[in-house]
Amino acid sequence: MGTLLEFIEMQEKSHSKLGVKNLHKLKRVHGSEFNPAEFEFQLKTVLRLIDSTKPKGLTISVDPEYNKIQKLEFKPTISRPNFIFKNRFDKLFSGWYNPVVYVPQANSASVLSPDFLFFRGEVDCMYNLDSKFRKELYSYEFLSNQMLKELSIKLLARMKPVHLVVFARRKFLESDISEIKSAQFYLRPNKVLVMSEAGLPSRLKMNLPVNAEFIERIDLNYQKIEGKNLFY
Repeated sequence: MGTLLEFIEMQEKSHSKLGVKNLHKLKRVHGSEFNPAEFEFQLKTVLRLIDSTKPKGLTISVDPEYNKIQKLEFKPTISRPNFIFKNRFDKLFSGWYNPVVYVPQANSASVLSPDFLFFRGEVDCMYNLDSKFRKELYSYEFLSNQMLKELSIKLLARMKPVHLVVFARRKFLESDISEIKSAQFYLRPNKVLVMSEAGLPSRLKMNLPVNAEFIERIDLNYQKIEGKNLFY
């Protein structure tokens, strides 16, 4: 098994006709605790997902303003997409890796972090943010639990229609079903896709949302991605 750098170089070389580069920059948005094995699996999986569309072009980037709201723990993803690609039918899609989405709870807000979110078209932000509301997001010096809840509701109301939510992990636990159901409830995507390197717990498979599909043991079954027809 090669190093992560060798894996990235191999992926960039195999996707050179699409002009793919800067894959290493996606490490910034992987999460607070960088896990090389998980990062490699997710990168390999999302590229296979995009490859299934027979893409005519693929741009990968990390916005310099990623998580610019640094002075607070409140850090919703309001940056530009990490993936923009055109499928074989010339339809554009935009995607975010490990986006941070806030959803309301009884007395505060919690963080929802699907592994990937995709939107139809070339989308510059997951939300419809006018200059006044964007300025408001940067203005807070303190946020109470109630303020967090109210901001999460405002952001969700401004979220653009989500095409696809993807959970791609080496291993899922039964408890992960609550996060998957929350993504379905709050983000209201057209589809939810769950992909795992290992087998999925039976209880998780039985309790997936009605618009959810899954592929387990992805290294053996990656050809099933093409049959899903997720980007149409």
